[in-house]
Order: sequence, then structure tokens, then C-alpha cells
Amino acid sequence: MTKRIAVGTDGSYWGDAALGWAARHACVVGAELEVHQADRRYVDIPADIPTDAGIGATLRSMPMLPVRILRSGPDPVGTLVGASADADLLVLGCRGHHHGTLGVGRSVVPVVTRAHCDTVVVRGMPASLHGRTRWITAMVRGSAEDIDVLAKVAKLATSLQSKVRVVHVTPPAGPRWLPEQLGSATVLERAAARLASLAPKITPELRSLACQPPEAAVACPDTDLLVIGDTRLTDRNHLDPMTKAALYHSRSAVLVVRN
Repeated sequence: MTKRIAVGTDGSYWGDAALGWAARHACVVGAELEVHQADRRYVDIPADIPTDAGIGATLRSMPMLPVRILRSGPDPVGTLVGASADADLLVLGCRGHHHGTLGVGRSVVPVVTRAHCDTVVVRGMPASLHGRTRWITAMVRGSAEDIDVLAKVAKLATSLQSKVRVVHVTPPAGPRWLPEQLGSATVLERAAARLASLAPKITPELRSLACQPPEAAVACPDTDLLVIGDTRLTDRNHLDPMTKAALYHSRSAVLVVRN
């Protein structure tokens, strides 16, 4: 079955960045690209934005990429969540035309919480947006979600020929006690063993951090993609603090792996 990547764009800076990221990734993994273009009838788009929201300019260098372009309806969240039901990956920018210069747009968290597939929120520095650091960073928690995260990272790192960093974050609690250190070491050792079984050629860098989620989200700026698991097993309407901090503060695109 052909893979499908769905992406939403409104012609804004981050909309263009999401479209470019999704198109490049589709080329690498051999997927179809489904573009959901914001409709001027429902969204206030500046007059100087091309009528195709810059889609033609972005895709001109990828003539062999299979692309389907659809107009979004009046509910962009519903459009993207609906697209995620049949997609292998959903990609969106961290904000649009009218969402300021900090944080994320009002549609991002609702889409991530409701999406049926893995979701990438594109943000970060130019080097990471274009895959120049050649690093993928995985956040592990010592829970069942790590299995899916590491499987995704192994596959991506193999396809993109990237190096892998595995990070385990614990909250600071005064002096470091030996059991805490052993706990973090065990989590990282298990993650390394799991990666070795999935992709024997990958030798990950292991890093333990004792900090709050916003600090952890920016602790590894030299990465192309930050991969984190979906921990919303009981509450499907709210993101956990680490995932939310990653979406708001990461210096790279964030991949939220759906269980």
C-alpha cells in the first residue's frame, strides 16, 4: 500500500516550511503527498500571498512526486484531523499568518491531540528545517510508549542516514540520589539495546537530563527532528507537559508518535 503524507498550508512562512518538509520527506520515503490548502473564503490570507499559497513554487523542483491538492473547508482543525484518518503522517506548521511570533497557532494543539496518525509540527532553525544537522533526537520515558518512539527513530535514521541521540529527562529534585541515576541509566541502556535490535548499525548518543520540560525541549538544538511519544492514554484532550513544551519551545521539528 502506498504511503500518504498529509500537510496543511496557508502560504505563511511556517505553512511553506511545513509543505517543504513534507514534500522532501515524501520523496525520501516514497510517499504520496496530500496538500490541504487554506481557502480564502474562510481564512484571512494576505493579498500578496499567491492564489496557490506558494504550492507551485515549492513543488516545482519535485516533478516526480505524486501530489494531490485539496481546498480546506471552514474548519481547518476538522480538515486536518479528518485527513489524518487515512494518512501515515500529518504535517503542519507551528503557526500561520495571524498567530504572532512566539508559541504555536491556535489550531496546532487541537490537531495534535485529535490526530489519528503520527504528527509533525514544523518549527526550528533553518539548519534543522532542511535536515543539515543529520541528528534525530528521541525523548524516552521508561514507559511502553518508548517502543513505538524507538521503532520510528530507527526507521527514520536509516532512511535519512542520520545519527541518533536518546534523551531521558527527570525533574530536578535537589541532590542527585544514586537510585535516580541508576533509573535513568537503565532506561537509556534499554533504549540502546532496543535500537541495536532494530538497526544494528546505529550507535546512539545517550544523554540524561535533570530539568523541567521547557529546558529539556531546548537542550539539544543541534537536531533535525525531536521525536516524542504520545502519553495521553487516559485523557485524549490534553498534552502532557513534555510534549507541550516540545511543541512550544523546540528548536527543531517535533514528531509526536501516536500509539
